[in-house]
Amino acid sequence: MSDNPFERLNISQQPKRMISCGEYEPAILSVVKLLDFRSKNVQNIERGGCIFFTIINDEFYICLGRDKRSGDLTDFGGRRKKKRNENIIQCAIREANEESNCAFGLTSINVVQEFKVLYNSQMLIIFIPVKVMDNDDIISITMDNFTSGALVPDGKNSIKHNDEISELVWCCEKDINDMLSSWPKIRIYDKVRRFIRSFFGNNANVEVMKSIFLDLRAFSPSDEGVSNFQRNSSAFRSACGGSERESRQSPTTSYQQTLKDHLEKNLYC
Repeated sequence: MSDNPFERLNISQQPKRMISCGEYEPAILSVVKLLDFRSKNVQNIERGGCIFFTIINDEFYICLGRDKRSGDLTDFGGRRKKKRNENIIQCAIREANEESNCAFGLTSINVVQEFKVLYNSQMLIIFIPVKVMDNDDIISITMDNFTSGALVPDGKNSIKHNDEISELVWCCEKDINDMLSSWPKIRIYDKVRRFIRSFFGNNANVEVMKSIFLDLRAFSPSDEGVSNFQRNSSAFRSACGGSERESRQSPTTSYQQTLKDHLEKNLYC
C-alpha cells in the first residue's frame, strides 16, 4: 500500500455539498445615487434590504428584525417583485417600510440617495443612519412605533402589513462583533451574515464597520443630507423634506437626474 494517504480517498464517492455563490462573491461598497442601472449585475439583483444604524452615548448600534419563523435576526429585506417592474432600490425601500412597520418613518428614494450600500450580483443592502435627538430614547420609540404602526400611511400608498418580523432588535457593538465572528452565538440570517462578511473579510469587526459606515457629519445638526428623525408626539417625523433637500444639493448630472427619475417613476411605497 502506498504511503500517500490521499491515494486511499475515493473522491468520486465523497458526499457532495451545494455551494452558495453568494458565500464567495465579494460585496461591493458604493453610494445609492452612484449605482449604474445600465449594468446587468445591478439590474438582475434579486434581493434588497436596509439596515438602520445610529450612535447612542458614543456607541455604534444597528437595528435588525427578528424573523417570526426562524427566530434569526435579519435585515429588513426580501425579494424583488419582477411583475411590478420593481428595481432593486425600490425593493429595498419597500421591504424596509413593510418589515419595520415604518418604525423610522416612511423611507423614500429621496432619503437614501446619499447613503452607502453593499451589493453583489445577488443581494443589496442600504445602510441608513438615524440621528438621535437630545433625550430621545430611540430604542423605546422605534419599538413602540413598530408595535403600534403609528407611522404607517393610510390610503393608496399604504404599506403592506408586516407578517415576517416579530420585533425590532437593537444590537450594540459587542453584539455586532459576535455576529461578525467566525462562530457567532447570536443567530443571524446566514445569507445576510455571509454577504456582509464577504465585504469585510475574516477580520470583520465593529471598528472596521464603523470606519466605513459611520461618518460623524451624518450625526451633526448642520448636516442636511441625512435621514434626520426627531420626536413628534410619540413618533418620529422626517426633518428633511425631499423637495427642500433637493434644492440645497448641487446640480446633478443629466445621467444622475435620469436615474433619479427612473427610480421614482414606479416607486411602490
